[in-house]
Amino acid sequence: MMTRTITGEDLDEDWVIVQKGVYRYAVMQTAGMLVRIVMREYLAVEIGWE
Repeated sequence: MMTRTITGEDLDEDWVIVQKGVYRYAVMQTAGMLVRIVMREYLAVEIGWE
């Protein structure tokens, strides 16, 4: 993931596209940690830690 963050490879507005149309995720660090995952453009998950 660090290589993708530094080079910008496979990033689409802070989303890391693992396989287009199949799996992507985004990690955000604000007051805590927030992870968003989308699978097959059908199932979405948001996980947060404080």
